Amino acid sequence: MLTAKWTAIGRRLAVRGRSDRPPASLGQVRHRQIVAPLAATALAGAAVVAGVAASRAGRARRRPDDEPVGPRRREARTAPTPAPRKPPPPGTALQRLMLSQTDAVIARLSATAGAPDAKTVHSVRKDLKRLRAELLLIEDHLGRKRTRREERVLAGVAGALAQARDAEVMLATLDALIARHPKRLGHRRGVQRVRRRLVKARAGAHSQLEDPLVRAELLGELLGLRERLAAWDLAACPAGQIEAAYTRLYRDGRRRWHRAERGRRGARSMHAWRRQVKSLRYTTEALAACAPDGEPKRLAKIAARADSLGEVLGDEHDLVVITEWVEGLPRKGGRKQRVGGRTRRELRRHARRRRRELRFRALREGERLYGKPPGKAAAAARASLSRR
Repeated sequence: MLTAKWTAIGRRLAVRGRSDRPPASLGQVRHRQIVAPLAATALAGAAVVAGVAASRAGRARRRPDDEPVGPRRREARTAPTPAPRKPPPPGTALQRLMLSQTDAVIARLSATAGAPDAKTVHSVRKDLKRLRAELLLIEDHLGRKRTRREERVLAGVAGALAQARDAEVMLATLDALIARHPKRLGHRRGVQRVRRRLVKARAGAHSQLEDPLVRAELLGELLGLRERLAAWDLAACPAGQIEAAYTRLYRDGRRRWHRAERGRRGARSMHAWRRQVKSLRYTTEALAACAPDGEPKRLAKIAARADSLGEVLGDEHDLVVITEWVEGLPRKGGRKQRVGGRTRRELRRHARRRRRELRFRALREGERLYGKPPGKAAAAARASLSRR
């Protein structure tokens, strides 16, 4: 019987004359050859265990003595949930809102050394309108005499900025009218003269606000208003009075909408309706901002619809303002100064057509806002005020 040692394969695998076979001593391993590796392994394991123990001891020294170790550590770190704070009364929340808005107006007017830009003037006038509308919510608590006095202060500050704002709005309204009728109005020299006059009037109106005495007077009026506002005790103002004032605002605007529906759509009537819509929007946003647990959906819907309707009525009113301004321009004088009759008629005709479109659109949006009885608006305000 042949073995691998005497075959050709065995001879080729032979190393130094010996075949590549397992050593004969493999089955006779001595005792010291096994003990040495086992001892090394045991020593290495003991070193690892000692290192882990030292690391845990170090972490334990870094923790406070009263902090538990183990699975309950995360539970012990969790702080107890504080009890929810009771929201302030609605009068107090409204007072804080008005104070923050007054501070914003004062900061905007005193931010620049020169005349405020158009954006700043617009923001200031908007905040002043908000304050005038919010005064109506607390009129029953303050009294009519005090409310009218503060309204006159706010109207005086807004009136000082009105000329600059009106010139800016009229210029934007004329540009929008030219963009709608470029062939009829875009290339008329008379229309271009009107536009140059508006640019000049805007520059002159803004230059008046550069006077530091004028700005100091406006800031003095606002600082006095803030001091009086901070001294009011609106915490005693009951929620029922605020709800009644809000319902009255909604009812007045609804009455104006009915008048416009019946055909009373003159400039003064539409402008009075616009003021009611603006007041409704600002008071609704104030009630929603004072709600303790987020903005109520019903009030948010009323505010959004009042905002959209107010923009439409505002565009209609801007067309009235620019038409009256053009009619007041001199009809005689130098060729570069007077505005001819044809230019006046073209501007009046296109402005009247655009106003008609805006009035019908306002009636449709007015139905969405005022189509429901005042009780629905009162319920929305009551739900917001009763969450406290």
